[in-house]
Amino acid sequence: MTDSEAPRPMANLLAAVREGGATVAMNPENFIYIDRDCEYFKGVINRITMIADAVSLQSHWGLGEGNTKMVSGRTLVDRFKGKANGSADGNSVWQIMQDHLRIVEDIQEFHRIARERMMQADSDFAAEFNRLNETLPDRGPAERTPEQALEALGRMPGVLGDLYGSAPSATTPSLWPGVPLPGVGQ
Repeated sequence: MTDSEAPRPMANLLAAVREGGATVAMNPENFIYIDRDCEYFKGVINRITMIADAVSLQSHWGLGEGNTKMVSGRTLVDRFKGKANGSADGNSVWQIMQDHLRIVEDIQEFHRIARERMMQADSDFAAEFNRLNETLPDRGPAERTPEQALEALGRMPGVLGDLYGSAPSATTPSLWPGVPLPGVGQ
């Protein structure tokens, strides 16, 4: 299956919003910022994808990959290159970023369709959106400390929340008894 043939991750939700079967209640400012945030995120994903592609194409690593007596050097380089782009099972940074890109595009498309429907139905909403779209300042991503990021991950539903919900912090001792976290209690 090629990239253009890959199923859209949110195809059902996109169909529902196109047909008027899904609704969104947001103010014009939030529509503007979600669109800008999606553009920002797509740019970051594209930069990561380019880095992964460059890593997969790097010819010399300096890990002994050219020395036939050092089999582990060639093996390690091949693994790094495959994980960057080209893993046979599709589990590479490049492919995962492409999957994330499709998700962000679908989120952006969903909100664009909902916004356009709202603008067609409500001229005051449309006027306010157009005014704010020209005047709202850009905002960058929220600044977070690593601890705040782990805390946010811990509050997520599902596997990520389960995985990070019990992550140690400066106020929580290590998950392994008798092994303190570096810098804690000093």
